[in-house]
Amino acid sequence: MKDTAANPSISFPAFASADMTVVSGANFGDAMSFAAELNPGDTYQLRPNTRRQYLSLSEDESGSFEISYDTNLGRIGSTVHLDSCLTLMTSNGLTAEVLILVEVDHLGNVEEIFTLPLDPLDTGTEYTLIDINRRALPAKFASVAIVNEVFMDFAAI
Repeated sequence: MKDTAANPSISFPAFASADMTVVSGANFGDAMSFAAELNPGDTYQLRPNTRRQYLSLSEDESGSFEISYDTNLGRIGSTVHLDSCLTLMTSNGLTAEVLILVEVDHLGNVEEIFTLPLDPLDTGTEYTLIDINRRALPAKFASVAIVNEVFMDFAAI
């Protein structure tokens, strides 16, 4: 196991893949997944009583992300890849963006998919996938990381 306690971490409110499933569409019944397995037009919904947990990440010496010791989600020390930014739309036309992060094992096999909401998501609302964007992901993730780091610093005062 890697020593993730030596690197500073940032915690993000997130959902595990099984917390958000397809309720209508080609992937009916499937959990949230990574970009290559998603179909625009599929409609997702958070499971009833789902609560966000915290995914804590730190950056290793190579610039890759790994799950930190103070996480509520994932396996400590596992590598996490930034996958995509999804745009979801409700039936009344409101949009929400989420980031998809993928936890892999030491062989590169997918262990878990995490959904980091950039906008509030409600358990009783259906969200239709309208866009999968991989180009905007680094900038979106960086802005979320900066905001979370500032908030955590402020909360510690």
